[in-house]
Amino acid sequence: MKPLPQRGMLLLGLVLLAGGLLWWGGRGGPTPADTPPVMPDRPLPVSRPARDADEFVGSRACADCHDEIAQTYAAHPMGHSTARLGPDDPAGIPLVSEFRFERAGLSCVVAQQGEIQIHSQQVRTAKGQVIAEQSVPIAFRMGSGRHGASYLVHQQGVLRQSPISWFAETRQFDISPGFDRSSTAPFERQVGDDCLACHTGRLQREPLGFEVDTNALFAEEAIGCERCHGPGRAHIERYQSRDPHPGEDSRIVNPARLEPALRDAICLQCHFAGNRILREGKTPWDFRPGEPLESVWLVLLQADDLGPDAPEKVVSHVQQTFSSRCQQESSGRLSCFTCHDPHRVPRAEEVPAYYRSRCLTCHAPNSCQAPQTERQSTEPVDSCIACHMPKLGAANVAHSSRTDHRISRRPKVQQGVRKKLREGVGLVFFDQADQRIPAREVTRAKALALAREAYRNPEPWLLRATEAALGDVRATQPADAEVLTMLGNQQRYAGDLATARRFFSEANAARPDHPETLANLAEICFQLGDYQAALPLLDRALRLNPFQADLEARRTAVLVEFERGREALESARRAVSLSPLRSELLQTLEGLLEAHGQFDEAATMRQRRIALERVGG
Repeated sequence: MKPLPQRGMLLLGLVLLAGGLLWWGGRGGPTPADTPPVMPDRPLPVSRPARDADEFVGSRACADCHDEIAQTYAAHPMGHSTARLGPDDPAGIPLVSEFRFERAGLSCVVAQQGEIQIHSQQVRTAKGQVIAEQSVPIAFRMGSGRHGASYLVHQQGVLRQSPISWFAETRQFDISPGFDRSSTAPFERQVGDDCLACHTGRLQREPLGFEVDTNALFAEEAIGCERCHGPGRAHIERYQSRDPHPGEDSRIVNPARLEPALRDAICLQCHFAGNRILREGKTPWDFRPGEPLESVWLVLLQADDLGPDAPEKVVSHVQQTFSSRCQQESSGRLSCFTCHDPHRVPRAEEVPAYYRSRCLTCHAPNSCQAPQTERQSTEPVDSCIACHMPKLGAANVAHSSRTDHRISRRPKVQQGVRKKLREGVGLVFFDQADQRIPAREVTRAKALALAREAYRNPEPWLLRATEAALGDVRATQPADAEVLTMLGNQQRYAGDLATARRFFSEANAARPDHPETLANLAEICFQLGDYQAALPLLDRALRLNPFQADLEARRTAVLVEFERGREALESARRAVSLSPLRSELLQTLEGLLEAHGQFDEAATMRQRRIALERVGG
């Protein structure tokens, strides 16, 4: 390829430096003060079929015999947890022609174009002129709408979350939890297995690929019968065969007939928001009703999370419930099913009597010691939950409790917060699962859980403890990609890029062609200035997930370094198309256009960039 002219290369080098694409050459290495620890992405959609994929039949097959339950379940939040957008969406979220709100200098727009909903982020001048805009078509609504809903984009086999969500309490759209104005890639957050396995039914095709059509993505969009009752094929075939002695069918799971720990695990698979570690070789899709929670998940808690003072600190429904006196003194009788019917939700007018009746399955009507006048003053009148399970704040925070599940005699109407791990407290396994799994998995799970605590709280003592724990696991399990990735991230945070590269290289060897692993290794090679190694890694990572503007920007810089100007120009165009609100990407494209003599387009990019910078873009 013909190299760029000398003057063009000089200009472009200055542009790239100003835009931040080659900053590592001038800064040396990252420091804890300016480079936060990098948390690995959640696992991406699985790369292997479920072990019993052929045994699933879908909820429609169950409705042939259980029609009444099927009808009430369709109105249950789980029954429409995810769906294609449309006028008949049971979530009840209005389809608006256009809704716009302003947040931190950005205009966020939800607009309906025919049958397609479009989400956009715009930068506007004080007079309302749109300077730059990024728009995406929405494929799915994820979340029942009862408390809120998020929205998914599906392009080229990749599912991504929109930065715009619906909030039921305010009945309007707003910024999705975890997004803010500082986000440089608002439409790039990939949705992985952790989200999909609990908010959707089943994927149709595994693994996801570029050729997967949106209509064929899910075998079942919403959570279905088989999530709680297990695969149904054998059960249906038995009854279709007209078995003269059906009796109790062990081929389908009835949660009510399970021992307490196995019964509770069905709910805990999704509703336990602790420090969850997947068992070796497992994915979130592997849990089956009737199995213990630790068959797939190991959940670690801070040692005092379920102690006497826990109720004021925890936010998960599960931790709140398990810290309650009601649960602790029920000998396992109190479960989620005690109060929640998984097949139907009571109508608004039924709610007071319904939940009062749930309390009266254990308590006598005259056991309440509150004065009658006080009981009559609650809203609704004489409501057990109004006094003992009040509504809490943080309604727009994902995985936080809205109703106080501590069931306190005199509750404090204050939402708990996730607290930082304190030195000397330690982590413990929920339900003493460490006593039932191999010792090597105990060590591994503790190390990974510590690493996640250190991500939230990078204090020196915790970083040291995490590095030591991860090192112990690596000594006996040298090919554990997740452990190696955590070690690499720790070294990157500490500024030791060479050691970080070694760990990321080992992780890539243990887990080749994994997008997260490739991206980590490509980034570290770029930071070290080893562009020869970085380029094929960047190419491969972007083939697996092309919606990564930062990686595309790195690729642009490497191609410039190799004087592959035409390819660099196309790469810069892609980076801008992925994140058109970022002025540094526009500046890079501007320089490349000038270097190639495309001055008119370069002038357009310059005008857009200057306008963005004037309004703080």
